Amino acid sequence: MLLGLAFARARQVARAFDHFERALELDPDGFGPRCALGELYLRVRVVEEARAHLERAAEAAETPAEETYVDGLLRELAKPPPGMVRQPTFRQPTRRRAERDR
Repeated sequence: MLLGLAFARARQVARAFDHFERALELDPDGFGPRCALGELYLRVRVVEEARAHLERAAEAAETPAEETYVDGLLRELAKPPPGMVRQPTFRQPTRRRAERDR
C-alpha cells in the first residue's frame, strides 16, 4: 500500500496501480486497497472502476472516518471534471436567462 501511495504521489500511475492491485490480492476485503484503487481511478477519471472500488470500500469501512472519506469520494464522482464543457441544450431559454443574455 505504501509503495502504491508513493508512486501515486510521484505521478507514476501505472506503478501505483500495480502495487494497489497486489495489495488487493493480499487483502481482498480490506478497506485500504479498495479505497486507494477507487481514489486513483477517480483521479484518472475511470469513473465506473472508481465507483465499483469505492462502493466496496464503503462496505468494508470500519470507522465513521473511513465512511465519511469514501462518501466524499463518491460525491466527487458525481461532479463533472474541472474544465469540462457542458453539452448544449436546445431548450427554450428561460425568461431570466434571456434577460441576462441581452
